[in-house]
Amino acid sequence: NSAAMQAQLRAIPEKLEKKAVKPALRAAAGLVKKSAQRNLVDILSREPEDIRRQTGHLRKFVQIVALRQKKGYPVGTIIGIPRKSNVQAGLKGKGVHPFYWIFLERGTTKKPARPWLSPAFESNKERVDDIIKSGIDAFIRAGGFDK
Repeated sequence: NSAAMQAQLRAIPEKLEKKAVKPALRAAAGLVKKSAQRNLVDILSREPEDIRRQTGHLRKFVQIVALRQKKGYPVGTIIGIPRKSNVQAGLKGKGVHPFYWIFLERGTTKKPARPWLSPAFESNKERVDDIIKSGIDAFIRAGGFDK
């Protein structure tokens, strides 16, 4: 449950959040990002040549973005395609924004869905949990609260 998870994340002490949770989330997100990029190659390899050429373009735009922490909001990480404004700010030189990623993920009225991002998370759920747990555990075992 997303609301329950957010409530738990809000209760995390600030030091644990900065020194253990954020790095663990980033590591777990890296695993999902690589899986999503592999899924794109696999899905689009079955498409005609002109569509296949777009694979590399879309793969370049898969990003890990740390959520801005606002008062009362938990720490978090998002994996996906940034909005156009973020692309213009931080991804210059990578070409035109691949707006079509959502059409692949969810489908259209004429094309069936070819999900690549959601299966990347689903197939790595247990490993993501393990990475986050081990990151927090390592921080605690190393006496992170005492430093």
